Amino acid sequence: MSNVTLFLKETQRKPGEVVAIAPSSQAVGRKMTRGLETVRGPIVEIGPGTGSFTREILMRGVHPSRLTLLETNENFCAILRERFPGVRVLNRPAQDIQKIGLTGIGAVVSGVPVLARPQI
Repeated sequence: MSNVTLFLKETQRKPGEVVAIAPSSQAVGRKMTRGLETVRGPIVEIGPGTGSFTREILMRGVHPSRLTLLETNENFCAILRERFPGVRVLNRPAQDIQKIGLTGIGAVVSGVPVLARPQI
């Protein structure tokens, strides 16, 4: 299933959990992850959705074991675990970042739009 199809399906199924209007493009992912190859410590991605940024983070040479994803949609979590073996995928909101047991976080990445649409 394509990222767009999966994204639209989840938007219809759980509109309160999917706040963007489409998955991020590869170009946006490259720009948003620039410089992460030099970051020390764990990297946290908030709201990875279908994994557009996740893919780019790993393409920059970040080892999967250094990457933790916080995603509230359980279907996206399942897809992310399948697509990115070795990456820690947590079905938790961003507000739980202090509760996940990471210390020395080197970077937090998020493409989640702020107030992209009204809450449903």
